[in-house]
Amino acid sequence: FGVLLTVVAYGYLLWTIGHARSALHEEFRTHTMRTREAEEMLALARTVRENKDGLTELQRYILRESEVPRFVEKLEALAETFQVALHLTSLNTDTRSGEEALTLSLSLTGAYPRILQFVQAIELLPLRLEVGTVTLAYGGRAMIGTDAIPAPKSDSREEWTGTMNFQVLGFRAKKSQ
Repeated sequence: FGVLLTVVAYGYLLWTIGHARSALHEEFRTHTMRTREAEEMLALARTVRENKDGLTELQRYILRESEVPRFVEKLEALAETFQVALHLTSLNTDTRSGEEALTLSLSLTGAYPRILQFVQAIELLPLRLEVGTVTLAYGGRAMIGTDAIPAPKSDSREEWTGTMNFQVLGFRAKKSQ
């Protein structure tokens, strides 16, 4: 009977050691995961801190929906700077390409060189944008791109009319709730 009791006690002792080993292994694995997660969070925080200026700089290239009225005001001020009359004919959001974009159509009136300077200034805005078409007309004749009408002299004050379509590709619309 003593041998049986010794075997049972030995078996219980082995089972207890095995169970404790499993629990210890699980605790070690959990601790390792938590330590790794904490290290990753610290590395991410350090990266954000180190790149904060760069991230702030990148924010300049994104136009949020709440900033659209101010953006239109900036376009109007830019047109005024170049002595170009500007009328916003349409403003729409577009997600057909899978990327959000703000599509604008403008009607322009002014001297030929001033309109060109205005168009070039828009192309140089610190936004990710794509100019679709620019159409200019004088005396009932239209010019699209570099077509048709010979360009007037750079000091020309003749009144031209035109349209310009472009998309702001770095656009973020408000997420609907």
